[in-house]
Amino acid sequence: MAPIAVSPNSSPEPAVPLASRNSLSSVTTSYDDTLRFYLNGTRVVLDNMDPEITLLEYLRGIGLTGTKLGCAEGGCGACTVVVSQYNPTTKKIYHASVNACLAPLVSVDGKHVITIEGIGNTKRPHATQERIAKGNGSQCGFCTPGIVMSLYALLRNDSNPSEHDVEEAFDGNLCRCTGYRPILDAAQTFSSGAACGKSKTNGGGGCCMDNGGGSGGCCKTELKDDQPIKRFTPPGFIEYNPDTELIFPPPLMRHEFKPLAFGNKKKKWYRPVTMEQLLEIKSVYPSAKIIGGSTETQIEIKFKAMQYTASVFVGDIPELRQFSFKDDHLEIGGNVILTDLESIVQRAEKHYGPEKGQVFKAIHKQLKYFAGRQIRNVGTPAGNLATASPISDLNPVFVASNAILVARSLDKETEIPMSEFFKGYRLTALAPDAIIASIRIPVTQKGEYLRAYKQSKRKDDDIAIVNAALRVSIDDSHIVTSASLVYGGMAPTTIAARKAGAYLLGKKISDPATLEGTMNALEEDFNLSFSVPGGMATYRKSLAFGFFYRFYHEILSSFEIKDLEKTEKPLLPINRMFSGKQVPT
Repeated sequence: MAPIAVSPNSSPEPAVPLASRNSLSSVTTSYDDTLRFYLNGTRVVLDNMDPEITLLEYLRGIGLTGTKLGCAEGGCGACTVVVSQYNPTTKKIYHASVNACLAPLVSVDGKHVITIEGIGNTKRPHATQERIAKGNGSQCGFCTPGIVMSLYALLRNDSNPSEHDVEEAFDGNLCRCTGYRPILDAAQTFSSGAACGKSKTNGGGGCCMDNGGGSGGCCKTELKDDQPIKRFTPPGFIEYNPDTELIFPPPLMRHEFKPLAFGNKKKKWYRPVTMEQLLEIKSVYPSAKIIGGSTETQIEIKFKAMQYTASVFVGDIPELRQFSFKDDHLEIGGNVILTDLESIVQRAEKHYGPEKGQVFKAIHKQLKYFAGRQIRNVGTPAGNLATASPISDLNPVFVASNAILVARSLDKETEIPMSEFFKGYRLTALAPDAIIASIRIPVTQKGEYLRAYKQSKRKDDDIAIVNAALRVSIDDSHIVTSASLVYGGMAPTTIAARKAGAYLLGKKISDPATLEGTMNALEEDFNLSFSVPGGMATYRKSLAFGFFYRFYHEILSSFEIKDLEKTEKPLLPINRMFSGKQVPT
């Protein structure tokens, strides 16, 4: 790219305005400027880092070119590496598959970065590398390092994954050559179903799970603690032994997370480690950009030419990654990563029961197809809310469920109803000096029905065309007492269909005229013109109507009313089925 002509008399704009510079200096005077992390088992210490460099740029710059640059926006998975760290939410070590093209280098302080070069080479390959190669899971090879690292991350977290877990591990990786079949077949050799030498897939007569005797779990779990479980290794392959993996460096367990400050004339980067430090920075410099997973910010910088002169990374603040079950709501920290949120809402559904846990089931449904695993490993609910994307999969559920956002600044705490949070395209009610501390998600009340829907061009790893969270409250006479029909992708913001919601009030849900009247009201709510940004006006309207039509029949199917016109068993959503193993004919 040709250099930009600059007048010799001009000087770059300072990263921090003079009025705020002294205040920021006083707040961050004790901050460290040294980055400490481990790379493939080796300790790395860096001083005076460029705050704009990504982890991928650093890795390739030092010669670790196995990690590839593909789409540069976190969609293809070619740049996947593993970042191991102590998770303050689960209190365990978690090995996260991460898109290195999006991760800022300064975000890996106190963590262990593992690349494709760190797990094996051509002379001594790792079991994952060998099985993908020998199983013809690599053709052009460009995506292969990322695919191997996604599989490696899965095995580091669970050395005995299910067949379903293996398939889900690749939902953030794209391959244009193989058609995925040889990749999946090679990866499934690590699954629990293939780990038993007696299983039918391995040519045996059938293990306890195959023969229906594993309802209480695999018979191998009954072995005594001093009896090692022998995994089945396909002939000709290296045996996978979890005990020989790179350990999480013991010094990192004792690593003291210090507040960090890096910068140059173009950009300043801060990494507070407590809520108080974060709020102090926002109080003296409200326009500082808050960075969580950086999944949105890096795209804005690379493809929209946006510049943020001061950024604050909040990924290492434990207070923002907690959660708690209350009597009438679940409270989650704003920076709980989406992978943890998946397990939290599953626990919440069991904790509160099927009736009260409908909202958590809806959140889990949306998270299941929310981007890829690499994005969910770093993305956060606060990031979804603050960026105010009109097609966020989570925001409609938060609005429809009447969730409360807790915003904190240095001098006060504010509760903002989610129905009042979105003010315009990418605009919110969050004060400039405030941060999203937590979200309170109320349980579903008796007589309430809440469902979530999404339609995209492909099921996995794709943004929505239209999504929705639909909630109604119905009394014992089947009269609607409240309604909230919230859609994404139908306006510049996440928006409620107000006319349709108002029409439903006082109507008998089992009356066929209610369905027809609501559809007419939705037509008035979403009268999209053919020139609407994003296009597909007719299709998007059809999706909005279709979501409500399905929701309506799902409600009716739970009623026991004679002579009621309803779909007795609404068809289940069409999900990608487990592919199984291909048998040559």
